[in-house]
Amino acid sequence: MNALKIYRKQASKKYSKINELAHHARSIKNWIEYTRKALGYTPKQLAQKMEIAVSTLHQIERNEKQDKLTIASLKKAAEAMGCEFVYAIVPIGELDQIVKTQSMKRARQIVLNTDLHMSLEDQSVSKQDLQNQIEELAEEMALSKNLWDEDVS
Repeated sequence: MNALKIYRKQASKKYSKINELAHHARSIKNWIEYTRKALGYTPKQLAQKMEIAVSTLHQIERNEKQDKLTIASLKKAAEAMGCEFVYAIVPIGELDQIVKTQSMKRARQIVLNTDLHMSLEDQSVSKQDLQNQIEELAEEMALSKNLWDEDVS
């Protein structure tokens, strides 16, 4: 089995475990304020624990709502509240489907481009043969390091 295929399979298992959590996490726009209130911290108490001014804490909470907060600030707030900051990039959908969609797109571009040149030389193939070639190339491309390259020529 190809090393990339093994890696994707292992990653898919990990992503499936965090996907439900990610769904719920997206519903909360301000984790610092949400957690602060859930733990019963006032803004003044949390600011003191973080060793910052209350106005700075309010600015941090506003910045988080606007997606303008640094990871360092999120970590600092989490640690001050006795929490752990967790950061993840989670695919939208299954990894295999994302890869299949991309490999089919790339394969279609390559095969149809080749067919265009062949048809100019009166050597085009049937639609079924084209589809078979696209699917065959897509399977190969799914395991290729060039899958995400923009240039298909």
